[in-house]
Amino acid sequence: MVSVFILAGCYTIRTAYLRPDDTFMRPGSTLNAYRNMYVIPLGVSTDIFGVELAVSNELSRAGFHLVGLRDVQTMEEKDRLATLTCAIRIADGLVSLELYDSHGDRILSCNAHTDNNDFQASARLAASYVRERYSGYDESVLMAPYLTSEHVSVSREHLMEYLDRSSLSLAPLEGVWTDDSYSYEVGIFRDSTSTSRDFVGAILQTSAATWEPGQVKAEFRKTSDPGVYRATYYMRDHSKVTTIASVAGNLLKIALRDPARDSQYEVVFTKSYPASPPSVGKSPELKTPRRDGPSVGTGFLVSEDGLVATNYHVVDGIKAIEVYFPTKDVAFDATVMLKDKLNDIALLKLQGFDLPDLTSDGIPYGIGGAGDAVLGGVVTTLGFPLSSVLGQSIKVSSGSVSSLSGLEDDPRLLQISNPIQPGNSGGPLFNKDGRVVGIVVSSLNAKYFYERVSILPQNVNFAVKADYLRTLLAMSPEGNVALNRASRLCGEGVEDQVKLICPFIAAIRER
Repeated sequence: MVSVFILAGCYTIRTAYLRPDDTFMRPGSTLNAYRNMYVIPLGVSTDIFGVELAVSNELSRAGFHLVGLRDVQTMEEKDRLATLTCAIRIADGLVSLELYDSHGDRILSCNAHTDNNDFQASARLAASYVRERYSGYDESVLMAPYLTSEHVSVSREHLMEYLDRSSLSLAPLEGVWTDDSYSYEVGIFRDSTSTSRDFVGAILQTSAATWEPGQVKAEFRKTSDPGVYRATYYMRDHSKVTTIASVAGNLLKIALRDPARDSQYEVVFTKSYPASPPSVGKSPELKTPRRDGPSVGTGFLVSEDGLVATNYHVVDGIKAIEVYFPTKDVAFDATVMLKDKLNDIALLKLQGFDLPDLTSDGIPYGIGGAGDAVLGGVVTTLGFPLSSVLGQSIKVSSGSVSSLSGLEDDPRLLQISNPIQPGNSGGPLFNKDGRVVGIVVSSLNAKYFYERVSILPQNVNFAVKADYLRTLLAMSPEGNVALNRASRLCGEGVEDQVKLICPFIAAIRER
């Protein structure tokens, strides 16, 4: 006999669900602008239901590349822009997901519910809401908001021609400026075609992923004070800020506010071109070391393609330039490729240059900038002083940074205590980490002081800050490699640094 039992009644299968008012997506946004996803960890003790794993699996299935916090912290800027952060919250049968962009703005949020506290089901449903709105990363979508800013037709070369041509009528604001983080090189010039601004600042070069050359970075209107302007400044994310800007000498300061900290701060730009003219009749004279004997000055290799940096006055007027590397006894003909007369810097291009002629290793030193020269810091220079008397071998001179500015607080110069003689001009000035912080340019004219105040100054010498070399290198096709080269000399003793640097130091001669 077969018995059949029939169970009467009903069984309800409970599933997760979304209500329309539990979802949000920022108007005009699309998830296709993002490639990476950082899911904020819940922790083992908090995530007892495996919600984080369920969300991560769904987002990975959607096509997002899951990254960790360390990845986010070390990313390049464009990768960081393409990264979303996912925050998970769990409470009373509800799982909430919120997605934020790199600026901290909320892009999307959703809440998934269950009646039986099935948190994994809620997590999968919430993540599937994200997945349904993602069809894959599109870089053009990511960059589109940053490319709509106003563009003006400007190039560094044309701007410098205008600045040279109009040198007698330029406003203090006009010129080429670099911000203190080296993110932007901006050209500021008069805008006679606009009724809403007197001057416009356009990007010439930038390392910021959200900007490109030609875009307007700032606008300025005159005030009754010739050194103060009403300004419109466009932030890194292209948001607009109305503020005040001031110009004093070679410094441009733009006042900004940090809303997160409710505090004020300044963006500071340094003018790299044109240089401010010296005050006639006021300053003690700068005596440029005269050409002496076989070599007229010093230079140093900055590019493995054969670029040599020196002072412009070293090669000014020379019809045939020869660059001689005494440690390897090789010489090359050279031509002036780029020059900055006002800041006394020139880049020479070597003919027929091949790096293995000097060394099997790359250039060991980097090109420094603001902050790499510190007051009182030890500095070293190499060169060929008084070569007709002291010989053709490289001479080393050590000292310290006596001042971060030159005569009458000239911001272009460093004052150094290193003994400098004719022939040192154009030589590199290194800090303790083997970064070039200046180019030796001149010494104080002792005769000037002796005739006027009966003082013979000792070791009062100067170097052009490396910031101006960086500006010139930025104009060269080979310059980016030089600008981004890290120093391999950090932690080495001075003797070892000098040994590694010597093959790259050259005597500049007239052939």
